[in-house]
Amino acid sequence: MARKGGKDRGIFFRARPHGEAVGPQGKRGEWWARWYDGDGGEHREKAGTKSMALDLYRRRKTEVRQLVKFPESMRQRDARLKDLVADYVEAVRASQTKTADVIARRLTVALDVLGNGPAKAIKAEDLERLKIKLTPGTRTANRKPASINRYLQDLKAVFCRAMAAGKLDRNPFLGVALLPENNKRARELTPEEEFRLFQSFPAIPRPSGLTSASCWRPGLGQGRHAPSPGGQSCGPMVWPSYPRPRPAKSSTSP
Repeated sequence: MARKGGKDRGIFFRARPHGEAVGPQGKRGEWWARWYDGDGGEHREKAGTKSMALDLYRRRKTEVRQLVKFPESMRQRDARLKDLVADYVEAVRASQTKTADVIARRLTVALDVLGNGPAKAIKAEDLERLKIKLTPGTRTANRKPASINRYLQDLKAVFCRAMAAGKLDRNPFLGVALLPENNKRARELTPEEEFRLFQSFPAIPRPSGLTSASCWRPGLGQGRHAPSPGGQSCGPMVWPSYPRPRPAKSSTSP
């Protein structure tokens, strides 16, 4: 308990016309606590009354003795989601991953949905909302579940890296399941896909010796034969075969 009219260590009075406490000589103001951390840094905190200031000073001194109150912990702010994403993308680019640009674009889209708040404030409900927000695509009507899962996996890697670095103590992806993917989809190219594929190839001169029997037409990806220019059916792609050179006979007599 503070001594009435006495001088206590670690607290001081600052006069203010509309203060809530009464100090020396009947002046109004607030009482403050002044304490020093383990590195000798001075700190001042407003407490209000003299008793509250004295209790605050004793509590801070106890925390310093318990190695809890340090300048690093006081100045450290909560890790932002944008900072964690930037660290992860930088690490991916440093590892020379070929899909680094794709990963960066996916994380940018996820960051626009979740916002740049504290990473520890992200909850499982926010990730479920992210699944819904990612369904409408930009160039297509809707994103497939497999595409949405790639966004979630990239974001999960960001949180796992942050936990390994000690920046987070909780992973919000615990209990969040990925969307079921359609693994039964036929992966053969359709005629339209094959046509677009061959249109994207640069013009290659036709090699000598390639006959109509070794032609290639769109539609062969699903086992269909396309007619050749002569009207005959052209089978699957057959590259021209050239005779192998025979080994030279030895001129030595037996």
